[in-house]
Amino acid sequence: MSKKKDFYFIFLLTSFISLLAAAIFAILRDHSYSVSLIPHPDITLPLIHFTCAILCLISMFKREWNFLQYSILFIESAVTTLTSYHTLGAFLYVILISLLFRNGFFLSHRKLKLLILIVVYNIVAVGVYRYGMTRMIMNYFVAYFMFSFVFFFYYDFKSNLYKNLPVAVTKVLDNKINLPPFGSDLELKKFNLTELQIEIIHKCVIENLTYEQIAEIKYMSTSKIKTEMSNILKTFNLSNKNELILFLSLYHVIY
Repeated sequence: MSKKKDFYFIFLLTSFISLLAAAIFAILRDHSYSVSLIPHPDITLPLIHFTCAILCLISMFKREWNFLQYSILFIESAVTTLTSYHTLGAFLYVILISLLFRNGFFLSHRKLKLLILIVVYNIVAVGVYRYGMTRMIMNYFVAYFMFSFVFFFYYDFKSNLYKNLPVAVTKVLDNKINLPPFGSDLELKKFNLTELQIEIIHKCVIENLTYEQIAEIKYMSTSKIKTEMSNILKTFNLSNKNELILFLSLYHVIY
């Protein structure tokens, strides 16, 4: 197991332990929830935390099932926001957005997807009004401070991306192929990629599918998909899928 996978396993393991602890503490509370938008919170909350803990345990062994991690973060963010732990709810939602960014979710239709995520959070956060107008307003300030930090980090990182890129990507940008300016359209067909290769890029980067899943969809062997990805990486002088995601994040990709 690589160091990267070790760290991710530790992240999932600590998440599982935290969720399990949250379920236990919710059961052992010495007082009931005075105000909550969650029906029957004394029963519902332990059940939700325990369910999310089980999902987290499953995701430790099925890491390609990213939807499980997204679901856990969204559910826990909504639940904690609606049961007076507003700051934690906002923090979990920021982690969700960060994880989506890490997995290439925002490589296409970035503004629309961000708008939908912000609207969804606003709908959930309206429930904080039950705790008073002051707490609701404060929750919005805290949440948007966190969101603004994520956006600042993203745009600052993007503006300085060239010097932070891996060596292989830097070589691509330096002298290997003619590329448009950062932030402009990148039409993959112009790089003599086949329709299959472009589809593989979309399914790997945007849909975050594994080679095995793509092979099953395309009725091809996994080795064939890996060979095509290898040819794609050679086209851009890259070493792996992560470098490809980082490289494509510089552009508005046209498939």
